[in-house]
Amino acid sequence: MIRLTLGIKIHHDTASKRRVNSEMVEKKLNDLRTIISSSLILMILLLFTPQATGEGAASMDSVQAKIDAGNARWIEAFSSADGKKLAELFDPEGMMLSSSGDVTKGREAIEARVTRWLDTVGPVLYTIETLRVWPVENDYFEAGSYTVSYTDPETGNIKDSGRYLVIWRSQPDGSLKIYRDVALPK
Repeated sequence: MIRLTLGIKIHHDTASKRRVNSEMVEKKLNDLRTIISSSLILMILLLFTPQATGEGAASMDSVQAKIDAGNARWIEAFSSADGKKLAELFDPEGMMLSSSGDVTKGREAIEARVTRWLDTVGPVLYTIETLRVWPVENDYFEAGSYTVSYTDPETGNIKDSGRYLVIWRSQPDGSLKIYRDVALPK
């Protein structure tokens, strides 16, 4: 049995009738649909995308090196509690989708969200393990796992882990930027 928690608060009016804010319900459902469809896309692509060989493998080595460098900058941005440095890894139309369904669109919004969180928790220790990278048109999909450790001022030391899907978009200068960063639900 699968149980989904949407995190919807129910309000009581004076007649003790329960009302639910329909806009909040719709947003949570849309966020949930995005997570589920991203997870399904990842599974389909992992099952049916062939591995590069020969010349394609050599260019994939170059792509892997760029992704590894991007992941190293991700880790550095979090360990130095620098939201601006992290946001610079994203395509201008980039998007973060957390495992809880929160969506953040655009580089400025990503910087603001991450900076706000880092101002609360301070430096964050990240580890990233890339499991697979494959091309889809001009993008590169990266699937992997992560661990994250930090100190929450209210609850103390936190250690979490999970899976992710990142879509890296080729830029005009030949670099790669994060187009979509999806933390997959456990």
